[in-house]
Amino acid sequence: MNSLAGKCSIYVCLAFLLIGCALPIERVHVVHVPAVDVYFVPPGHRMLEGGRVGLAWSNGTEFRIYIYGEQWADGVDAEDAILGHELLHVLNWLDGRIRNPDIQ
Repeated sequence: MNSLAGKCSIYVCLAFLLIGCALPIERVHVVHVPAVDVYFVPPGHRMLEGGRVGLAWSNGTEFRIYIYGEQWADGVDAEDAILGHELLHVLNWLDGRIRNPDIQ
């Protein structure tokens, strides 16, 4: 398992912080997130055609997030909001009580 997939719980927390809520939840809601492979890809990558900056994908057993990454001297970076949005898709697939981020 790569170190990024091992940090899924951090991204779950970020996803909830990024979306905001209409009403506060009344109790803790837990969604178990299996390994999620996150691919930081360069501009023009086939998975991000058509102007996409992120994409969540699953075949029901594997979960992947493709996100446009930028290379910096100290590593790769990406937009937190985009990563959080794509992670919300994965959470929605795993538990329908989590809102689909594409539905207003």
